[in-house]
Amino acid sequence: MEWWEELYDDMRMREMFEKIPKGRTEAQVDFVEKVCNLEKGAKILDLGCGWGRHSIELAKRGYEVTGLEINPSYIKEAKKRASSAGVKIDFVEKDMRKITFSEEFDAIILLWNSFGYFSDKENEKLIKSIYKALKEEGHFVLEIINRDWIVRHFTPKNWQKLNDIYILEDRKFVLDESRVKGKITYIQENKKMERITNFRFYSYHEIRAILKSTGFRKTQGYGSLEETPIELDTHLMEIIGRKL
Repeated sequence: MEWWEELYDDMRMREMFEKIPKGRTEAQVDFVEKVCNLEKGAKILDLGCGWGRHSIELAKRGYEVTGLEINPSYIKEAKKRASSAGVKIDFVEKDMRKITFSEEFDAIILLWNSFGYFSDKENEKLIKSIYKALKEEGHFVLEIINRDWIVRHFTPKNWQKLNDIYILEDRKFVLDESRVKGKITYIQENKKMERITNFRFYSYHEIRAILKSTGFRKTQGYGSLEETPIELDTHLMEIIGRKL
């Protein structure tokens, strides 16, 4: 099992969902609609869809959505939530590195820092697969943490409490790899569980270079959903590539 498969269990997803501000999902989908200039009925691929929060909101707005996720329990929960919301979504249990679509989607989204889990070569290969999966004029929207922000604000240790669970993080920034490697420890009622992390973070210029070398001929980056410029202190970047 790869480190990220073990990390993203049900506890991790509950932990992450506790951090989502009210209205954030709707705002993200508003942004996707705007920057991709989507027409109703457009086909959208939601990579790393988790429990389906973006997929479901997109489907509610009349788009044909495919949600792809490797974790079977997340897929099960996503299907349950889609059913409750009264929308039809094609949820696929699959490793995103193994997608084989060809000119099928009007837009592909990879949101909430769901990029950088693999080796540099695999990450770049994934971008190529995304490019291939897009129709001509299609858009790719990537939302990731800014490597430059990590460098300026890095903290080696952190802890938080989620209900009755204590979450401790011990990590280091490996400068020559732009990776944050470490360990997350969950403590609940004297029970301890540990998970390894190994995230690759990218700066804006690195992602733009990868997109351009892949074939994207129009790229744009923003420092917020309000389309502010990306700066050194931008935390979460919104990067769009267009297949021309």
